[in-house]
Amino acid sequence: MSHHLRGISDAFAENVFITGGKGHGKYGRCPQVSTSRACRIVVLDQTLVPRVLYGNYEAPRCAFALLLCPFSASLIRANPAVAPGGLDKITGTAIIHEINIARQNPSLYATFLEQTRQNYAGRERLMPGSARRCTHEGIHALDEAIRFLRRARPLAAVALSPGLCLAAADHCREQAGGAVGHHGRGGSDPGSRISRYGVVAKGWAENIAYGQRSARAIVMALIIDDGVRGRGHCRNIFNRNYNAAGAASGPHARYGSVCSIDFASRYAEGTLVRVGTDTTTSF
Repeated sequence: MSHHLRGISDAFAENVFITGGKGHGKYGRCPQVSTSRACRIVVLDQTLVPRVLYGNYEAPRCAFALLLCPFSASLIRANPAVAPGGLDKITGTAIIHEINIARQNPSLYATFLEQTRQNYAGRERLMPGSARRCTHEGIHALDEAIRFLRRARPLAAVALSPGLCLAAADHCREQAGGAVGHHGRGGSDPGSRISRYGVVAKGWAENIAYGQRSARAIVMALIIDDGVRGRGHCRNIFNRNYNAAGAASGPHARYGSVCSIDFASRYAEGTLVRVGTDTTTSF
């Protein structure tokens, strides 16, 4: 998960690692598995002081055998800054392409970030159109991201998955009215949305970003991860265990835009997914 408005880029990150027995990864009845999740929400308030809220709940049983390890969800809350309909279409293909640039050539991506240093003044960042956004950490988070990218070894590209793009699009569509977070209507979570369009094995993760206007802005914001303890969004992008990814974006009533990105270690597309179609759709 602001022009003089507080940090428009909201972002969430969620990680789930899955293990199972012989029947792992197959649909059908599953054994009773005790699954506990711990959520952390970081809220950046009007005084730029982060408030951390913790909560635990029991996750429902799933359609296949799995064991969920704790994940964290992080949010940096802000005032709306991008009018709905006022952004260019951002396709899932473009977002995953941008992620692969960062994974395959982190040093080049460090250069992209370095080019934005001149836009910082204390905790404020000058944005396109002369607007100013208040950040939580200022240039410190940017410099930390640059150092990370300079040290990072290149990783293999993630494969663009039509099924994961469809799962991401479902969530963006549900959030268009102004909702935030990983859960959708009827209590759906990333795992259940991903399972609509295929079978995931070993693990998955989800990043959500709000208020960004281009694929590069989305990925840069998630790598910088301003105000997010642990830099969970950045870790998802550079996790060598994730081999497939899908993304989507769309309008958002509160923040102007929403982007959802789903990652998977292994993902078998469902038979009804039409390869090469839904990966270019934004709405």
